[in-house]
Amino acid sequence: MDVMPDMSFCEHDHQIGLEMELVSGSSAKTRIPSTATQREKKLGYQELVDKQGNWNTKNKIFNGLADLELLDAICAQPDRHDDNFFIDYKTGRVVGIDNDTCLYPFRDIIAPSADNKYAEWRKGCRVGYPRLMTSKSYDRLQKLDAELLCESLPACFGLTVKNALKERIILIQQHSRALFCGGRIVDDWQTWRDPTTKEPATMFLTLSMEDIVKKERMALKEEAIRIQPLLSKYNSNEKLSDSESSIVRGYMLRNKLLSNDEVNQRHAISRSYFSTAIF
Repeated sequence: MDVMPDMSFCEHDHQIGLEMELVSGSSAKTRIPSTATQREKKLGYQELVDKQGNWNTKNKIFNGLADLELLDAICAQPDRHDDNFFIDYKTGRVVGIDNDTCLYPFRDIIAPSADNKYAEWRKGCRVGYPRLMTSKSYDRLQKLDAELLCESLPACFGLTVKNALKERIILIQQHSRALFCGGRIVDDWQTWRDPTTKEPATMFLTLSMEDIVKKERMALKEEAIRIQPLLSKYNSNEKLSDSESSIVRGYMLRNKLLSNDEVNQRHAISRSYFSTAIF
């Protein structure tokens, strides 16, 4: 996915450590002066939100941010704050650094902390289930064999870690199909609009989960009224035609998407890596 630097174990002064490629670009934490407000803004605000920007580069950055969120969700990465990913605004490459806390044995994508004293620290991905996914990564994910991947991991990864990884991959594969039904698989970030909120990517990715969930519930309620006869047939185990089955299946998957968004609303620390990069 080209969102990780080259890394390897090494020995230095008789100590074992991790060496990592020096990446180009600026951390998402980088701030610059703003003449308009007389306050500093994050560099990403100017580069990503400006409608007159270079969309060829922006598309690469958006793809990278979405792929990094996806990979971190699969790997249960709890430490992806704005100092731990870099954006190269010339090439559009996004790279996540300091990945030593991922691949913990959490079966969920995200879960509440067991320590109420530090409840703001969650297990798993900081943003939870990805809000959006690139079409390329969606296609790859559908072909991914979770069992084969986990079996191919080195022996230093224990069975508990491997099983947890397999569970997260399965959850993300299910989530990706729900994203597809919800119209949240993206080919072009400049032209994409969310079918439910009607917002472009730059606005959708900065909406609160509360706003998104509220509009999703309303849309699903209206859809349930429209297809009530089909839902009644389905609940009564009556035979449905192929087209009717497709409609009901789509409705069920969009309900799954709502459920995952509700998980994000309750447990996610940050809205999205896009939001983290600009605010």
